[in-house]
Amino acid sequence: MVPLALGRKVEFLVGEGPKLEPMPDAAALDSLRESIDEKVVAPVYETVRRVKADLGVKTTLIGFCGAPWTVATYMVAGEATPDQAPARLFAYRDPENFGRLIERLVQASIVYLVGQFKAGAECVQIFDTWAGVLGPEQFERWCIAPTQRIVEGVRKTVPGAKIIGFPRGVGAMALPYIEMTGVDAIGIDWTFEREIARDTLQPRAAVQGNVDPLALLAGGAALDREVDDVLEKLSGGSADLQSRPRHPAADPDRACRADAQARAQVTAMYLWLKPCTSSPSSRGWPACSICRGCSSITPPPRRARRSPRPSR
Repeated sequence: MVPLALGRKVEFLVGEGPKLEPMPDAAALDSLRESIDEKVVAPVYETVRRVKADLGVKTTLIGFCGAPWTVATYMVAGEATPDQAPARLFAYRDPENFGRLIERLVQASIVYLVGQFKAGAECVQIFDTWAGVLGPEQFERWCIAPTQRIVEGVRKTVPGAKIIGFPRGVGAMALPYIEMTGVDAIGIDWTFEREIARDTLQPRAAVQGNVDPLALLAGGAALDREVDDVLEKLSGGSADLQSRPRHPAADPDRACRADAQARAQVTAMYLWLKPCTSSPSSRGWPACSICRGCSSITPPPRRARRSPRPSR
């Protein structure tokens, strides 16, 4: 949506994902708008308002945007590639102009997310699907630092805004991502070791995900084992067992079953998103539909934020 609002041609083809007009070099930067076209994103805000009006008080509405790095990879190549080499080469060969593209996306993303908050979103998520293709230094420069600027920019207009980051496939860099960006929660995929998530991530932020989507496809005992293991290892802290199908062959009924299992045993992320509606706790910590009593919930401590290293 952001590239379209910045003036680029965007298409979504069945079975292929997004297709964009490629930006192979710095010359194409001049064709971008300085700021997003509000007419393009207005239907998104209207959708948020309508959905919000139909939701019950116990359901949190989460907005989202693509992270600057991931959006840039699609803008440069025009589509997804196995390792997003076109964008990585652009960043290595011409970091100054690639940085211009990233900064344009940072500012556009701030406006876009603030608009979603104003329309009724109670939380937003920043998806960095291709973060895992970068090495540590490049990840810090093109993923962590831009996300930090988005978080700070959104909170200038929406103080206390709840923000989830999802830097997919980054492994050990998940911890510095939390510490440097200031996100409230982090999405982790099914490859992330759960004990490590529990011991290193949950003391600092809520965690989301960590269920293999193919377990939904397999169903039965495989699904039971996957859900039970996540519940055993991550339910002691703030967590959201995201079990919606991410595979075209996944059975929605199985996804609903996994959701039902999770909701029966896990305090989901809306514990820190919504005001308490079903418990008189003096702490004011929210209660879910299976209220555990807000007084038993302890939020992760906020640690001093580290700053990304200056770009070289």
